[in-house]
Amino acid sequence: MPAAIGLGLLIANLGGKWTTNTIPYENRGYLPNYGRVDVDTTTVFYAIAVAVLSVLLFSISPVLEGYRLNLISALKESAAPLQRRGASV
Repeated sequence: MPAAIGLGLLIANLGGKWTTNTIPYENRGYLPNYGRVDVDTTTVFYAIAVAVLSVLLFSISPVLEGYRLNLISALKESAAPLQRRGASV
C-alpha cells in the first residue's frame, strides 16, 4: 500500500510539472499561480485519511455480521433433544 501511495504521488508530481511546462509563458500571467500545478499536502493527507476511514468502516460490517446470533436455528437445535425425549415416552 505505501508503494502505491508513493507511486501515485510521483505521478501527480510529474503530471503537475508536465502541465506547468506545457503552458506557454505568455499565457501564464492570466492563470492563478501563473499556471503552476503543485501537489497540495493538505489534500493528500485528507485523501489518505478518507481512504483509511473507509477501509475501517467497511471492514467492521462483516465482523459485526459474523457476531450476530441466529436465534431461530439456536432454539431449534436446543429443542431437538427435548422433542426426541418427549416422543419416546
